[in-house]
Amino acid sequence: DISEIQLDISEIQLDISEIQLDIGEIQLDIGEIQLDIVEIQLDIGEIQLDIGEIQLDIGEIQLDIGEIQLDIGEIQLDIGEIQLDIGEIQLDIGEIQLDIGEIQLDIGEIQLDIGEIQLDIGEIQLDIGEIQLDIGEIQLDIGEIQLDIGEIQLDSC
Repeated sequence: DISEIQLDISEIQLDISEIQLDIGEIQLDIGEIQLDIVEIQLDIGEIQLDIGEIQLDIGEIQLDIGEIQLDIGEIQLDIGEIQLDIGEIQLDIGEIQLDIGEIQLDIGEIQLDIGEIQLDIGEIQLDIGEIQLDIGEIQLDIGEIQLDIGEIQLDSC
């Protein structure tokens, strides 16, 4: 149940000088991912985030995952109000360069067993000026995806 989401952003400025990502190989070998979710319900009173500075320096990330199994009995989240007041976000970036050697995804099995998902949303208002997407080519080779969904209920006011 989401009563109000409010975003007040005065200025967002993106000036990019240089981002260079040289990736030799990304390989994800995932044996099995199984999600058994009985019920998800979220109750949050109020979230307020004031963030001064975030800096992330990451040397190397390597993920070798054999099996991930999540058996979740119940998650409950009720959101009263989320308010984000952002004065100014400025990113100065000159050039973005992506050199990717090889990305390999070997996924054995993804299984989603969902008992019930219920979304009660009071009001969502989106004012978007312009969105432009230029995509050259997207290729998806998927071996097997199995979705077992018990009930999905969306209540929008």
